Formats: sequence, C-alpha cells, structure tokens
Amino acid sequence: MFNADAGRSRRMLYRRMGSTGIKVSVVSLGLKYNFNTPQEFKSCREIVLTAFNNGINYFDLAGNFGEPEGMTEELFGKIMQDDLMPYRDEIVISTKVGGRTLSDAPMSEGGSRKLILSQIDKSLARLKVPYVDILFHENYDHDINPEETALALAEVVKQGKALYIGLTNYTSLEARRMADLLKKLDVPFVGGQIRYSYLIRDPEDDGVVDTLFEFGGGTMAYQSLAQGLLTNKYINQDVPKECRATKDFIPTLNKEDVTEELRGTLTKLNIVAAQRAQSIGQISLAWVLRNQKIATVVVGVCKIPQLAENIGVLKKLGFTPDELRKLDGDAPTKGRKR
Repeated sequence: MFNADAGRSRRMLYRRMGSTGIKVSVVSLGLKYNFNTPQEFKSCREIVLTAFNNGINYFDLAGNFGEPEGMTEELFGKIMQDDLMPYRDEIVISTKVGGRTLSDAPMSEGGSRKLILSQIDKSLARLKVPYVDILFHENYDHDINPEETALALAEVVKQGKALYIGLTNYTSLEARRMADLLKKLDVPFVGGQIRYSYLIRDPEDDGVVDTLFEFGGGTMAYQSLAQGLLTNKYINQDVPKECRATKDFIPTLNKEDVTEELRGTLTKLNIVAAQRAQSIGQISLAWVLRNQKIATVVVGVCKIPQLAENIGVLKKLGFTPDELRKLDGDAPTKGRKR
C-alpha cells in the first residue's frame, strides 16, 4: 500500500499552463522511454512513485508509447489503480492521439474524427481512468479539413473523456489555426508541447510559445536534454552504452556523432554550470525554464539518480544577465523533425 509523502508539494515548484486552471510541476515525467514492456514494471513503478513523492504531478503519455504500442499506458494504468488513485485529484495525466504508429492501416495517424474518438477510448481503457486531464493532438493534419479535427476534439471534451485539449508538434501558424477553431467551439485549451532545448532553437524563430500564450495556453518542453546529449556524459568523446540518446534524435549515435562542435558547446555550458554549482543537464533545464511561458520540462529517466539530478535544477533556476550573455547565441541549431 503506497502512502505518499506529506511534504511532496513543498519540494516542487509549480507553474500555471497559460491562463488556465491547470498547474504542473516545472519538472515533469515523460514515459516514452524506459516504460515500454511488462518486464520494466517494477522499475517504472519505483520511478513514478518517487517522482510523485518529490512533487511531480504531471505524467506525459501517448497511445503509441510502448512495446507493443499502448503498453506504457497499461503500465501507468496499473500504477494508478494500485497506488495513485487516492491522489487522482492532484495528478495531471495527459495522453496523445493522432501521432505516428507502427501500423500501416490507412487511418492509423492524423486528425480524423474516426481516429481521435477511437484512440481516446483505447487509451482510457489502458489507463483505467474515466478521463485524462489533457488530450493532446499530435501533428497538424494537412490532408483534411482542420474543422474535422477540432470538432472531434470538442466531442472528446463534451463526452467527459478529457478536461482540456492541447497540441503537440504544431508550428505557430498551425497552432493559431487550431486554437482559433477550438476557441469558437468553446473547448478548454491548455496550450502545447514542443521539442525545445539549448541545441534545438527552432521554436524561438517560429514564435509558437507566444502563439500558445496568446490563446491562453502554456507550453511544455520535451527533449530539453536532447535525450541525454546535454549532460556531462558526452563532454568527452566517449559514447556510453547505457541510457544513451536514441534514434528519435540521432539515427544511430556513434562516437563520430560526438563532434568537436558538440563538445565545445558542452564545455561552454559546463564552465557556467560549475560556477552555478550545477551539472550540464541542470543548467540546460534551467535555460529552457527561464521563459516563464514554459510551464514545465518533460524529462525521461531510467534510474532514480537521474530523476534526482533533474529535480535538482530547482536549486537554481534564475540567470544573471552576465550568465545569459555567456550562453546566448552560440549553440548549434538542428532542424526539427516532424
């Protein structure tokens, strides 16, 4: 029987998603990696419960996570059912529909009404909850009328299967189109998720964070550690075998991928981080969170010490103007993958 630590909320900082009523921990837990198979359930449970005991209240999932797809939701659903259901009111659960899947079926991804209504039902069954707090639609569907997607998302809210709607991997223009449609349908809009880090600056040029905020939403940043590249592991040319960056960021991470440019960036980060008594990972998370419109960084971990390391960013989030001058403008920019 799990009994949560009474002091958990005092260990965490929370930010509101835009002007909505949703408040999320500034460090949240993404379950895409290392929460894949039934064999990983014990470690999954330990990480989730430790995160919750440290004040993390937001857990990010999707119907296409896991091996087989959907297994991540099943694992988290069991943790909810066995351990966390008494705390459901303070937990923010999200899942996603519309993203890429392994299926070659003709309507296995996109923004169709049929797909959205089918996928949310399957997710709720796996999660063993009657609703999710946030349903994200992943990737704007350019092949259909956006009204169809908006109406389907509105229907999910109307049926009580999601409290808020968000957008994942939308550009500023795409987000504006969809958020405007959702507003006209009186759908509670919570904001969006973007891939954003010290190495990935595309959202700054695109302006999507400001667009989401304009419509009352906040932003969740994921891959803010570039799946491990923005840590002390790669400051030398070694490529660790365990928990290394995965194919979503670099097709196959070899020794040659740890370039002089990357190591130069890490060295610069490390100099400023050491002056702040932080690691490269912590200063990278703090750098993303310097923008108050970004409510949380969604981190993935495979071990408890990694979780503690990420939560440690709370000790120093702010930057001096001099620190920002040292960090600004020199990071390599890599193209965004949709």
